[in-house]
Amino acid sequence: MRLLTRLMLTMVLLVLLAALVMGLLVYRNLRATILPLENNRLAAHANRLAADLKDYADNARADVLAVANHVAVAGIARARTAARTGPPDGLAEAEWRARLTGDLTAELVANPNYVQFRLIGVADGGREIVRLHRPQAGGPVRAVPAGELQRKGGREYFVQALRVPAGQTYVSPIDLNREHGSVETPPVPALRVATPVPLHEGRPFGIVIVNIDMSSFLSNLRAAGLDGGDVYLVNERGDYLVHPDSRREFGFDLGRPSRVQDDFPGLAQALTRKEATVMEARDASGQLLSVAVAPAQFQNGPRLVLLTTVPYHTLTASLASVRRSSLIAGLVVVAGALVLALILARSLTRPLSKITVAVETFRPHLDGERLAVPTGASGEIGILARAFERMSAETQEKTDALKREISERRRVEAEKERYAKNLRQLSARADTLIEEERKRIAAEVHDRLGGNLVGFKHDLERIRRALAARGSEPGNSEVLAGISEMIEGVVATINSARQISEELRPAELDFLGLVPALKAEAQRFYARTGIQCEVECEKGESALAEEPALAVIRILQEALRNVYLHADATKARIKFTESEKKCVLEVRDEGSGVTEEEINNPNSLGLLGMRERAERVGGWLNVTGSARRGTTVMAVIPLVKEAAGGGQSRAAAAEPKSQGANKWR
Repeated sequence: MRLLTRLMLTMVLLVLLAALVMGLLVYRNLRATILPLENNRLAAHANRLAADLKDYADNARADVLAVANHVAVAGIARARTAARTGPPDGLAEAEWRARLTGDLTAELVANPNYVQFRLIGVADGGREIVRLHRPQAGGPVRAVPAGELQRKGGREYFVQALRVPAGQTYVSPIDLNREHGSVETPPVPALRVATPVPLHEGRPFGIVIVNIDMSSFLSNLRAAGLDGGDVYLVNERGDYLVHPDSRREFGFDLGRPSRVQDDFPGLAQALTRKEATVMEARDASGQLLSVAVAPAQFQNGPRLVLLTTVPYHTLTASLASVRRSSLIAGLVVVAGALVLALILARSLTRPLSKITVAVETFRPHLDGERLAVPTGASGEIGILARAFERMSAETQEKTDALKREISERRRVEAEKERYAKNLRQLSARADTLIEEERKRIAAEVHDRLGGNLVGFKHDLERIRRALAARGSEPGNSEVLAGISEMIEGVVATINSARQISEELRPAELDFLGLVPALKAEAQRFYARTGIQCEVECEKGESALAEEPALAVIRILQEALRNVYLHADATKARIKFTESEKKCVLEVRDEGSGVTEEEINNPNSLGLLGMRERAERVGGWLNVTGSARRGTTVMAVIPLVKEAAGGGQSRAAAAEPKSQGANKWR
């Protein structure tokens, strides 16, 4: 691209950027002014609807308190109390009920949305005393006969209303009305307002409760959207009570829960706020909305949240016209800037063309390791050439230094690898010597010390039998008791010596093979720690050579030691499988689980030891763990079969040693 073109584009972009910045500032200022006004209008609308909802319930609270203080209610309470304690002091209960029925009928007629007005007593499982019922809002009122009165003592609103202090009311959650334990058909959303009716002794007599058909009010809420927006009403769990799609309302009562958190995840925290707020959220389709959240808390009742939403583009409709006007003005400015840039660019590129010719004559060549540039040139080109020459020299020096550093690093890495190899060989040799010494000491303890102890035990038993044959001579019983204690001590010493021998070198590995040795090690671990071990072996014997078999035993011992010390487990599983090419030892526990930091910690010497033992015989070790599933140690060892005829068989090698093993018994 020519310099003239670049200059023109630069100038046009600068003008465009300036126009864009100015437009954004204007748009931002307008947005900062208009959006708060629109949000305040939306919040005021939501608060008004929430206030209407609270007023709707407050009216019912006043009616319920008035009925609770009705003289007929007190008369029924006195009549029922007198029936249990003595003759009534006034009118009969039937007369009081008739008077209350007439007044409640008038109350229902005056309030078309009241569908039930009831007086429920505490006695007889919360049986209704008076019940005025309207099948539907605005319909005729019917006094329910005594035979159809129901027990309501187990209903939540009955229990909660009795807990409310006298003179206060309980407001139930809005849900679908139920009759005889089932939701009415068609479903009717109901709000219940109740207050307790105490006796003069202070004991509760019952409650007065009104059921309000909320269908009309909720329908009005559903249609009260602002500027084409929607209105939602949810309970404190987020269940929809009002939704533009009425099929999603009261899903918690109909077995198909539908919550606002599922449609507006960003509103989950806003539902718990005590004050009204306005925020932005996206619906399920991704449309950006402005949402006003207005809580409505009833006294001694539930907390409801009213949401009014308006599409964001509706609130910003006036800003859209500003954007269009700004865009047209910007295009006009860019067109003018293009013409002006063409004139200015031509005037600037004339003197620069001479510099361009001089620069084009500059052709750097790589001569050996240095860049050949015309350093003797004058003016800006000479300055640039000398800068290139210095840059070339510095680059070459840094390259040489880098080569020397790479060479030194390679030498150090090779030395470290050689040193590590020597350490591995030394460690392998040390382990071999340790295992040979363990084997020798175990044999000495088993054969020599074991034989001596067994012989000593037999001698003591022979002495005890001889003393016992002499009868009851003076002091004979004390000597026999002392000899018995000595025999017990010798037996304990024999057991300790046998345990030391087994810990130094499992005898089963030499006499019976790897698989019995694994099982015996699990049994010894259970005897020492009480941690159960399940052992699963596919075959009864293994074809592993002595060195890898010993490595498998040592890995198992270390893994079980970690289970005891760190896992806090009650059970471990050991699985040993063998194929034609490899054998796999897997130790799994159900404890706390090893972490990644512990696995990769260079100070985890137990894990490092197991890993080195596996690698020394050509295998590998993998350790995994999680907090819920415990720790799994898996060692994979390649199968190295012993050459045919390369010595006596395992059974033959064990034959002469089995007699020595009997010394422990």
